Amino acid sequence: MLNDIDKKTISRIDTLINKGNNVLALYRPSGSGSSPYDNNVLGRGIRGLTQKQPSRISDGPTLNRSFFTEWQSQVLSFLISLLGTEHTYAKNFKELVTCGCRDCVEQGQGVLRALKEDISQGYLTKFKSLVAAELIGDFIDQAVALVAEDYHIPAASLAGAVLEDTLRKMCESKGIPVPDKTKIDKLNADLAKAGVYNKLIQKRITALADIRNNADHGHFDKFTKEDVEDMVAWVRKFTADPLE
Repeated sequence: MLNDIDKKTISRIDTLINKGNNVLALYRPSGSGSSPYDNNVLGRGIRGLTQKQPSRISDGPTLNRSFFTEWQSQVLSFLISLLGTEHTYAKNFKELVTCGCRDCVEQGQGVLRALKEDISQGYLTKFKSLVAAELIGDFIDQAVALVAEDYHIPAASLAGAVLEDTLRKMCESKGIPVPDKTKIDKLNADLAKAGVYNKLIQKRITALADIRNNADHGHFDKFTKEDVEDMVAWVRKFTADPLE
């Protein structure tokens, strides 16, 4: 089942594929006339604003350069922001789509269609999980450092936020509805009810949620530095498995 983020991503991919079609529609074989543009703009709209093409494809771009560059930039920016510069899809697009010719645009659309299929089939879940795991690992490391410097109160808040984010992602992956203002207790109860984990884990998460809430609301006498150390260690272990 696709979550809202995947649906929005696929919608954006469709938009970029369609925009590629619009770029391709601006292609015009070399023809007669001294003007580098089609003069029948009023009759044909933007599709009429096409540059006069070289006599051979190898001589240069065969598409409107401005519209091609706009599309090329948007797609590359989208792929890098979604997957990173080193992912196969981003690297392939950059290598294949180098100039404003039909072949380049069509190959770029092929990259987008392949990405769309992988997201639709859930094949990119592993990659996205690795990225999420790396970010969470950074936050957990920050919490460990805070505890070591005797800042266990903000460490409790940070570890609690990581725990809540992890529970939200677990609910989304299981198709469990997650309202915007849902808190740890509700997420925890829903996951336990769905059989994602047992009652012992549910009780442990409830206890950790109490520490986080006390830290956030100024009840500092209700937990100790040792409690937070245990909390951070447990959250680190717990987040590792669901995000693999």
